[in-house]
Amino acid sequence: MNKLLSIINLLAVFAIIYWNYYTVAVGFNGNDIGSLSDKYGNLFTPASYAFSIWGVIFLGLIALTVIMVKTAWSEKKENKWLSKIGWSLLVANISNGLWTWAWLSEMLGLSVCIMFIILVSLLYTLHQTIQQPVHRWFIRLPIALYTGWISVA
Repeated sequence: MNKLLSIINLLAVFAIIYWNYYTVAVGFNGNDIGSLSDKYGNLFTPASYAFSIWGVIFLGLIALTVIMVKTAWSEKKENKWLSKIGWSLLVANISNGLWTWAWLSEMLGLSVCIMFIILVSLLYTLHQTIQQPVHRWFIRLPIALYTGWISVA
């Protein structure tokens, strides 16, 4: 199961990167994330330059999912950390895409609910990486950055 889950996670990361790029470059429903953030501004909306953190988060997620694939396909037995974080990371990434759709469709209540799902799945994922004897920074760091950003969003 880890092999399939690792491949699905890798594909999900590339899909979410493409979806985010598409919505920035082309927009969706006549909207883009920045203009809606301005339209529905609040005290917690970060400065526009702060959104560049997504480049680092996406690079980290690519590295993490490549490691997941490599680990799943090179080890003979099921890897515990991969089993524990695979599903929750997938939920976070799929929810990220759903959040973008809901936000750009101006479904604010739904977007808040989806953001909560992202946060809970990332907190679970981060907790699992802390509990496992995984000492590679490129496994925890992308999850920690992703969780940190979502927790203040």
